[in-house]
Amino acid sequence: CVIDMAELLTPGNQDGLHFFGPGQFLTIRNFRGLTGDDIINIAPDEIDGVSDITDVLVDGMFFDHAYQGIRMLSHGTGRLDRVSIRNVTGTYRVFGVSIMPFIDSTTFGNYGDISLENIDLRQDNGGTMPTTLLQVGGSIECFSLKNIRFHCTEPAHSCFDLGTTFYAGFYNFKDNRRPTIRTLIVDGLVIMDDTPQSPAVDWIYLLFNFDHL
Repeated sequence: CVIDMAELLTPGNQDGLHFFGPGQFLTIRNFRGLTGDDIINIAPDEIDGVSDITDVLVDGMFFDHAYQGIRMLSHGTGRLDRVSIRNVTGTYRVFGVSIMPFIDSTTFGNYGDISLENIDLRQDNGGTMPTTLLQVGGSIECFSLKNIRFHCTEPAHSCFDLGTTFYAGFYNFKDNRRPTIRTLIVDGLVIMDDTPQSPAVDWIYLLFNFDHL
């Protein structure tokens, strides 16, 4: 499957594939995309607040200077669970993977087991906000990262941004609550600094509550 927005307009709601729940056994293989928003958006309860999406396999993806990569959205009781994303390469302009609640959410979503494996991505110029490989602002039961390779080409941008919301000022969180990852596993992480100067922020920025790290 190839999505090529050759006449790329100003980025905004130009997703490649966008999935709503309920659903089970979603498989995506050998996918390439140049999109003006998310290449893939998996949003179980975006419509009704309660639907699930489970048993997801994404195997073989190439980001062709996509504006944004893979987004996983949840904001109610609907659960996104048993998700495996592997063998992803290419370039992006804002984020590689985003696991976030919706902008108008009052919760941190409902995420089960999320696995990322063999990810090799590069930043690209042209985004409208600071770029990062991985941004996570949702609560997750088990989050596994294996063989992650990040090529940083822009200064002051982080590899992992864990625990902050994408549009923090738009969320309805009126207190100091933070999302929770019950178990976080990192097995193999390489950061290639291709910037002309040392980054001004930490490579890995953590604001999560952890049970097992």
